[in-house]
Amino acid sequence: MNYTDNYEAYRLSDPVRISNRLGIPFDLADRQFHFSFLGHSYTADHPDLRIRCTDGRDPFSLDTSGTFRDLLLRFLLQATVFPANGEFRSVPELPGGEAFAAQFDETCVHLLAYRYGRVLQAFEAIMEDLDGLRVYGADIAYELEFLDGLFIRFLLNRGTEKQDPSAEILFSSNFPAAFSAGACIDIIRICLDAFDAADPLYAAANPYR
Repeated sequence: MNYTDNYEAYRLSDPVRISNRLGIPFDLADRQFHFSFLGHSYTADHPDLRIRCTDGRDPFSLDTSGTFRDLLLRFLLQATVFPANGEFRSVPELPGGEAFAAQFDETCVHLLAYRYGRVLQAFEAIMEDLDGLRVYGADIAYELEFLDGLFIRFLLNRGTEKQDPSAEILFSSNFPAAFSAGACIDIIRICLDAFDAADPLYAAANPYR
């Protein structure tokens, strides 16, 4: 289904059923879903999909992002989120992921490594600003909650004069119940844009952006 079809399906949907299926609150009085995105709290109206940040100014401008609105519609209409079991997988390890592995590596993993592999302090500041959880597994690694209950790990190994930086991006075990492997490309592009918006001073000072 395209965005127009999904939007119409959302307008006709039962928000209480969506709330029960995903485990996210729905305020009957205000007709709003309450959800989180990268450490910030948001509402989404029903039946209209107006998105607002409840933490103050929205640093990510989600309401004007067509890509995010499309992903959110798919999440609300199709996802079934269950608790993650602590395991994380790369895109090739996700169902159907092999078909998207090369594109994901080129447009997401390599871009992450290029942007932040030589400026780990900037990456650390951005992750802290987004309430990321520091984890083991690389020179620097953080875990972020993309949407409620869905987690992504970003792992970076610093570059040297003789070696290019490297990166890895992993998704929590419950991701396939919410999004296809192909959607992970749009998800990471949204995250990379959000990294710049989270700490614009570091983003502006980063020569590898």
